[in-house]
Amino acid sequence: MAAKIGDFSGSEYSSSIHTEPPDRTIRSVIDLLKQTKRSSADVTTLRGRLSECDLGELSAQLIEDGDDIVLLIERIAALIDSDMDTGELNALLQEAHYYLERTELSSSVPIKTRLTISLNKLSTILENILEVLGIADCFKSAEGALHTDYKAQKLMLLVSLFILLSGTLLPLLGVTKGGAIVGGLFLGIILLSLIYPYIKPAPSELPQAENLTYKFLLGTLPIWIKGGILEKRVHEIGSILARGDYKFPLLKGSPLLTTQLVYKFVEAVAQGALPALKGCNVFHIHVADLTHTSDISGGANTVLERIKRKMGGHADKCILILDGMEAVCQGGNLADLITANLHGNFPYVIGMTTEEGHTKLGEKAPLMSHFDLVDIQNIDIPEKKRVLVDYLLKKAPHLLWEQPAMEGLTQHPLDQALHLLAAHIEKMGPTQKTRAQLALEQLHLEEENAIVNRIISPDTATLQTREEKGVDESQRIKKLFLIQRQLHPIRSIAYKIILKREKASDQERREAWLLYHFVLPAIREYLKKEGEALGIHTIIDSIAVEMLKRSGLSDSTLPDSATSPHMGIGLGLLPQTSGTQLS
Repeated sequence: MAAKIGDFSGSEYSSSIHTEPPDRTIRSVIDLLKQTKRSSADVTTLRGRLSECDLGELSAQLIEDGDDIVLLIERIAALIDSDMDTGELNALLQEAHYYLERTELSSSVPIKTRLTISLNKLSTILENILEVLGIADCFKSAEGALHTDYKAQKLMLLVSLFILLSGTLLPLLGVTKGGAIVGGLFLGIILLSLIYPYIKPAPSELPQAENLTYKFLLGTLPIWIKGGILEKRVHEIGSILARGDYKFPLLKGSPLLTTQLVYKFVEAVAQGALPALKGCNVFHIHVADLTHTSDISGGANTVLERIKRKMGGHADKCILILDGMEAVCQGGNLADLITANLHGNFPYVIGMTTEEGHTKLGEKAPLMSHFDLVDIQNIDIPEKKRVLVDYLLKKAPHLLWEQPAMEGLTQHPLDQALHLLAAHIEKMGPTQKTRAQLALEQLHLEEENAIVNRIISPDTATLQTREEKGVDESQRIKKLFLIQRQLHPIRSIAYKIILKREKASDQERREAWLLYHFVLPAIREYLKKEGEALGIHTIIDSIAVEMLKRSGLSDSTLPDSATSPHMGIGLGLLPQTSGTQLS
């Protein structure tokens, strides 16, 4: 039984998009709703006509018209008397939390965070200036002939700088005033160079490293896996580091999962979830890069030595992520250098490697004796499905999927499944070509071949007809994808109202009820039927996924990753979780 305004007892609804024109009542209601943009409509008349409308047909026609659906729904909600009951709202609460947590953009960065980052960057600039001038180095004993020459060069640079300043300031300010300024500046820099190592803050930058903590604070760290298997591993890593026994975690698993685990670890440290590591900065370093850069001073011939000097007395505030540990097996003494620095110089280190890389690292027993393995095993089907849904909601929350397609993806290794999903998302944009457009391209090709081969060209009337159809379908595609883009904001509005629960106004609750039960299913049906009519993909289905598998996609890294009839809209949107019937 189709529900009507004023009759909300019907619990079943099929939101079919009708090919025949809507009845006059629906058309007149829509016309009246649109008139409210220009003048005040007769509310009594509009409410009376609304009571005669089928909500499914009304929602479908709103979508086909392509107007501002949310605005018109707000006006309808102001005129009806029903909303979701409390039991239904409670059932949707967890789903709303899940969806919004994964799709909402990061909030603006607090001013305090921006100020702290700016001050740390200024400190880094000051430190670099003092490093270039090298005054403090002049007071240190040389660590070799090369270091002696290096100190001499820095001293000559400093002398040249002050000669230049003196030559500029003395003629302008006079010997007395200019000499005082130059002398004061010289003594000030010497004093600052000597005391700065004892007062400098924990470093925000390290050689050949990326500050992941800053990326997280600025909201640019791409975390899209929430909860589940990674939460336990984060606390396991924290426990290993907090022991302080010179044993460090070595993460072994797929690059995708280990990377997301590191990001979750960064999040936990930054938010103070791991008290023993509170206040630490997490730095990401590619181990392969440690072999390609050297300092010109004889006493610091590796990047590791430069990192140690940069950290100074703040090594306990720096966590080093050594990515691609297997690179130490490529020859040289890098494994020995890392091993030596693990004895006190680097108190917090996390290694990352793959299954194959871990096998190679078995040859480096002294280095491996400092690591405890944190093995991220191939996750089970429910957890894999959660990861796939998390990725989809993060990358393309406006897309719909069919449950069989998601189930099919879970049969593959996670990296491959995510690669297939990412490729499918990439191919589902408005650049798709309809059957008519493909046929037109084929016809143009035949015409070109005919001209080249001096054969009679295809019928120009047929060509013109297909060209007209191609133009018409281009407009339909444009409209279809504009409507598809409304899915995410409409879902978000409905879920935010659901989360308000008792605090939501009566109109907001009615609006959520209309969006959730009628508009969203109607959009789903429109996308499916219009996509099928045009011969393009609007929903992630099993057929498209199988076609991608057969297309020879490699398992490389991601491009940049009870069944509901709504296929991802409303109930059935999420993977199975404890305490709810979401699937």
